[in-house]
Amino acid sequence: MPQLVARIWATSLLLAALVATPATAQPTPFDSVQVRLLKSALPRTIVVSGSQGLDLFSANEPNAIARLKPNEKLTITTSGSRLYFKLRDAGGIYAIRLRLIQPDDGELTIELAEAQSKPTRDHIYKGLMKVEVDPTRAATVKMVNQVAIEDYVESVLSSEFGFEELEASKAMAICIRTLSWRSLLQHGPEYELPDHDIWQVYHGVSPITRTAREATRRTEGQVMTYGGELIEAVYHSSSGGYTANHEEVWDAQLVLPYLRGKRDPYDAISPYSDWTIELPKKELLQALSEDNDMKVTGIRVDGIGRDRRVKNVLLLQSNGDPRSIRSNAFRLTVNRRFGKDKLRSTLFTVDSKADSYVFTGKGFGHGVGLSQYGALEMSKQGHLYNEILAYYFEGVTVGQPSGYEELVAGNAGNANVPTAQAMGFPREESPSKPEVVEEAPPIQIDFELPAPAESAKKTSRRRIGW
Repeated sequence: MPQLVARIWATSLLLAALVATPATAQPTPFDSVQVRLLKSALPRTIVVSGSQGLDLFSANEPNAIARLKPNEKLTITTSGSRLYFKLRDAGGIYAIRLRLIQPDDGELTIELAEAQSKPTRDHIYKGLMKVEVDPTRAATVKMVNQVAIEDYVESVLSSEFGFEELEASKAMAICIRTLSWRSLLQHGPEYELPDHDIWQVYHGVSPITRTAREATRRTEGQVMTYGGELIEAVYHSSSGGYTANHEEVWDAQLVLPYLRGKRDPYDAISPYSDWTIELPKKELLQALSEDNDMKVTGIRVDGIGRDRRVKNVLLLQSNGDPRSIRSNAFRLTVNRRFGKDKLRSTLFTVDSKADSYVFTGKGFGHGVGLSQYGALEMSKQGHLYNEILAYYFEGVTVGQPSGYEELVAGNAGNANVPTAQAMGFPREESPSKPEVVEEAPPIQIDFELPAPAESAKKTSRRRIGW
C-alpha cells in the first residue's frame, strides 16, 4: 500500500477514536467527519454548554483544563489571535485552541452571544467541538464539529430531504454518505465540510426525524461505487422531467457513465414542474456585465443539450464579438443578484420584452444525478431504495466496503445494483419532445419507466440544489 494511503488510513483511525460511533458490521473508511459550523454568522462571542457536561482541553494537551457540570455555561470570546474565557473559580484564561469533549450520549449547545447574524434555529450538536480564532478573519470564532458519520448522515438527511417515505430516504442517505466519504478520500480526513447548502445542509441534532434515523440505520455504512471508486452521488430537488449529463452542466472534461441525462417521468409530481419568472432587463445585463468583465447589451440561448437544457448563453456586446458562457454560470449570476430561488434550473426558454426578460422553465436545481421528487414518487409507488439508485445512477455498485484499501484498490466485492432494464423497465422507442424546448434533438435514453401514478397531492419541500 502506498505510504500516502497508509498515512491517511492511520490518521482516520486516530480521528475515529475521538468520537463514539455506532457499532457496524464492518469497519468503515471514515468513522467521523469534520464540519465547519456557522461560518457566515461571523461569531465573536459564543456560549457553550453540554447536557452531560464538557471537558475542556487546550490545543493538543492531554490533560483537561476543567470540567463543566451538566448544562453549565461557558462564554468564549476572541482577544486578538487568542480565545479568552473565565472559569467559575479562576481568573481569565487565554488559549490558542480549545477542544470540548462530551460523553457519547451528550449534546453540546452553542449560543451566538455576539455575531454579525444570528440564525433563529437551535445549535445543538453531538460529538467533539474544536474552537479557535479564525485564521482568515480576525476577531471571529471558528467552530468545527467532529461528529460520527452516521449521526452526520441522519442530520443532513433530515435537512436536505425530510419526507416520510422510507425507501427514498434510504436512497438519499446513501447519496449523502457517499458524497461525504468521497470528499474525505479526495482531501484527507482533516478536511472541513461546510454546513450549508453549497455542500450539504447540516444543522446538528434539532432537525433529525424518526424516518431519517431509521433510513440511516438501515443503510449503515453503505455507499455507491463505480469501477471500485466512490461516485459523485449528486442530487437536486426536481429534474423537470429530464436529468442532465454532468459534463454539460459543469463543463467537466471527464464523462461519468453513471451520470447520464435521461427522461424522468416520476418527477411530474414536483411543484416545480412548471414555472415562469420575469426579470428587469437593465439589472440583469448589469449583473452579467459585472460577473464577466464586459459590457453586456443582450442575451441569447446558445445551444440546447441532449437533456433538453440550455447548454450555453450568448452574451452580446455592442463593441466586440459575443461571448458564450455555461448556462449554469448564467443561472448562478441570476440567483446571486435576484435571489437563490429565482432561476430554478437551466431547463428554460427565454423571451425578450421591452424592459424585461421572461423565463419559462421546469425543475429546480442543477439536474444531475438523483431527483428528490422523482425518488419520492418512486418510493410512493413501491420501488425499493436500490431500484431508485439504479435509475438515477445506472451501473453503480451499492454496499458496505470492508475498509479504505478496498475503495482505493477498486475491489469492492459487493453485489451490483441491477440496471433498470434488468429490473424490467423497457427501452423507450420514440421519446417525445417537451414543450419547453421545441428545437432540441432527440435525447439519448436507455430505457423508459412505466408512467407514474397520480399522486394524491403536491408538496413544497425541496432541495435548492447546486
